[in-house]
Amino acid sequence: MSKYLLAGLLLSGGMSVHANATEQTIFDANTMCTAKQTTEGTRYFPPCAYSPTQVYAEQELSYSSPSIVRNGLFKTAIEYTFQCESIRPLSLRYSVESDGVASISNRISGAASSELNTIPLTHGFSNSYISFEAMSGITGFQAIKPGCKLVVSKVVTYPEPTYFNQVASSISSWNSTLSTMINISTPSTGYLTLLNSIDNTLDTLEFVLFEVEDPITIEQLNSDISQLRASKQILEQNCRAGTSAQLCTAELANIRSYANSSILLNEMKAQDLYRYINSQVNWLADKSIGRDYSMLSLVKNKLARIQ
Repeated sequence: MSKYLLAGLLLSGGMSVHANATEQTIFDANTMCTAKQTTEGTRYFPPCAYSPTQVYAEQELSYSSPSIVRNGLFKTAIEYTFQCESIRPLSLRYSVESDGVASISNRISGAASSELNTIPLTHGFSNSYISFEAMSGITGFQAIKPGCKLVVSKVVTYPEPTYFNQVASSISSWNSTLSTMINISTPSTGYLTLLNSIDNTLDTLEFVLFEVEDPITIEQLNSDISQLRASKQILEQNCRAGTSAQLCTAELANIRSYANSSILLNEMKAQDLYRYINSQVNWLADKSIGRDYSMLSLVKNKLARIQ
């Protein structure tokens, strides 16, 4: 079920707040500025009664997000028209915010055409809103033609596809590497082959560690790397005479044990992430987000294969 973030009851004075279920008029010179008749017809002049406005993004929040989601990246798409002709250009500063903290700030400028525009914004807020702030061009010397209006038709926030594709790929690579390590960690494997496999596994895990951002995943990866390095040291000390030596076989069993445990944790993580991405894909089916929808569908399918 789709939910909208609701504004708090205690908001600063003069701030308009909207849940983005329908089109929102952010600025309209015809109603906010002062009309005067000129030789060119009706024109609108300062002062203009514009006040900062918050538009809350439409989001799917029914699934309780795991840590790997909350620490991820998200995309907010703003769909708008801003047709405006004036002596001096009009522009409006906006920012992506969550709990009063801004992530991205830029400007929307008026144009002569009523073309529908989309701004994609990538940020780290799982819950976000767009804050339309100070407007330039509505003070001092100015004359605005009729029909100058900024209308926001859609604000949608969803998982950033490239980021979550990388997360799914990292988990898949991680599990595949550990599975190979398990298969090789047997007394029948030659000493040099065993050490070479451990080195290759460490290289892969360190590459995955470089890519991830979730603190819990980083902790788990560091644990795997630390345990494997310790195992390598033990094997170097006890397996030179042959991998069937007692201390050597005991450490090989230890490698298989903690590698299996890590694979199980990753499968649980992939299952949580799959449920989250699946809920997003279902909800986004009619939101017209273009190629991002196809990419998130591919992420869902990739996660399904890990479980």
